[in-house]
Amino acid sequence: QPLALLAAQRALGELDIAAGRYAEATDHLDAALALATACAAPYERALTLLALVEARHATGARDGGLAALAEARATFDSLGAVPALARAAAAINETDEAARCAQFLTDSSPAAAAALA
Repeated sequence: QPLALLAAQRALGELDIAAGRYAEATDHLDAALALATACAAPYERALTLLALVEARHATGARDGGLAALAEARATFDSLGAVPALARAAAAINETDEAARCAQFLTDSSPAAAAALA
């Protein structure tokens, strides 16, 4: 079940980020990215790219982050994944874009916006 393994690897990576274990996070996220690519799962790939950017940002590394973030944002935008697009904007402190996404979500579905808050 590669998609389940992908989700597990990304979740482990995100937990490692939250715990400040960035090297371990990157290992898990790299594994998740390889699975997302092999499974041709663009949304999963974009979520994983975003988590990798967040991990790199947390360590002060900026190399490769812009290209990964641009790919993730383009995928989220094409899929209409507004909450993920807001997360991507927030990851690089684009507060206006994050606020625009949050307002769009609130206008579109107050219940969904409240559930995600």
